[in-house]
Formats: sequence, C-alpha cells, structure tokens
Amino acid sequence: MWCVYRKEIYSHFTPDGWCIAHRFGSYAPTRGVADDGSQAQWFVDGKVVFEAIASSIEAAKSKIFITGWWLCPELYLRRPFQNHASSRLDSLLEAKAKQGVQIYILLYKEVSIALKINSHYSKRKLLEIHENVKVVRYPDHLSSGVYLWSHHEKLVIVDYNVCYMGGLDLCFGRYDTIEHKVEDCPPGIWPGKDYYNPRESEPNSWEDTMEDELNRRDCPRMPWHDVHCALWGPPCLDVARHFAVKYTADYFLGAARWLPQKNVKYTAGLTNKA
Repeated sequence: MWCVYRKEIYSHFTPDGWCIAHRFGSYAPTRGVADDGSQAQWFVDGKVVFEAIASSIEAAKSKIFITGWWLCPELYLRRPFQNHASSRLDSLLEAKAKQGVQIYILLYKEVSIALKINSHYSKRKLLEIHENVKVVRYPDHLSSGVYLWSHHEKLVIVDYNVCYMGGLDLCFGRYDTIEHKVEDCPPGIWPGKDYYNPRESEPNSWEDTMEDELNRRDCPRMPWHDVHCALWGPPCLDVARHFAVKYTADYFLGAARWLPQKNVKYTAGLTNKA
C-alpha cells in the first residue's frame, strides 16, 4: 500500500525536486506565496488548533497521516465536550475510515518505566476502530539499544492539501484557551483524565479515561501554552513525503530484527507493528 502512496506523492513533482539538495541542505525546495501559492497560518494554544484539525479530518477524502509523541484516542477536539461527542478523535477517525479514507499513524514507543503515556494502549484502541487504520510504534528500545531518544514530532496531514505541525500533541492536557483556567468543576471543558496535572499525579491506567485522576475541588489542572501552524499547498506534499519515509523506515528498521534482510521490502501486508 505504501508503494502506491509513495508513487502518488512523487507524481506531483518531478523527481529532481526531492532528489537534489536545496537551501540549508533540505530535500524540499523553497516554498512561498510568490513561488507556488503556498500558505501558512499560526495558532496559539490548543483550542484553535484542535478545532481546525477536527474540521480538516471531517473534510478528508482519501488519506490522513498522524504522528506524535503521545496520542489519546479519547481526546475531544471541540469543547464543551458534552455538546461535541462526535469530535472525539477516535469517533472522527472511525467516521472517515468507514468512508474509505486510509489512516496511517506513527506513535513514539516510550520506555514504560520512565513514562506513563502507554502507547500500547493507544495503538490497541486505534486498531479497534477500523481496518483502514494502520499504526506503527517505534523504537523497540531494548532490542535496538536505543534509549536516549524520543519521537517528538507532531504532524497531521490530510489529503496532501493541508498539514498541521508544531508543539501540540493530540493528547490529554493540551487543550487550552488564552484564559488558561486551572479549574473545571463540575467538568465541562476537561473531562476525566483530560483534567491533567502530571506534577500532582499521573494515571497508572488509561482504560477509563472519563474517570477523574485528580480531585477537582482540591487540585488545579496544569495549564498548557504552546504554538502550532498549518500549511496549505505544495509544502503539504513535502511533509507527506517526509512522513511516508519515516513511517516505512521505522517499520522496517524494527522488522529487520525478525526478517532476513532480503525479505525486507515494501508490501501491502506489513502495515502494523509493535
């Protein structure tokens, strides 16, 4: 399947566009409104980012690529959450997968004794959504000997037309507004474990995400201030190409432990791992 998508991505440009070094040694040429009509927009804090991502996912026609340090399938992208049940990330992805949209997700595979983000749980829940959702976790720390490294890149790419990138993972604790409220009692904005303060307590299990981890009357949530951006036009193909290379490389670097080198090749069947 990735062979097809890789050819599709490359078909939009001549091979020389990505096969020679450009400014600062980049694989991609300079982009801009004057060059090719490329556009960009910045966002501050999670509310505006998540709402924009939700709208783009809802408009998806063929493909969605997602990667991040932490991803929570039960994250609501619009609030108040009681009024926007369909904006939960797993619900958005399920609706598009049932329409035939192909969804590829790359997750950071954490060192579990150091972090409680539980990417194994996230992968299991994502794969339960639909067969059109494919997930890879990387790296395999013990077997590969990779310890002092983590995958912090956050990307959402939709149909090669729009992509989101920056500092905000699609996970609990990241939704916030310019007000940066520290309380939500009774819950209206941050349900269950999304009322998050890792300085006080982190959940040992994510199985019941709607159950509070913190006592809302005694403990404040930790506000989250960060920035993100959206790109439209040819840069989306550049980022999609980067994701495709990263996804396949991370899969096959891990798969090489189990397969003879001559058998490590692109196939439609090798789409989920770790």
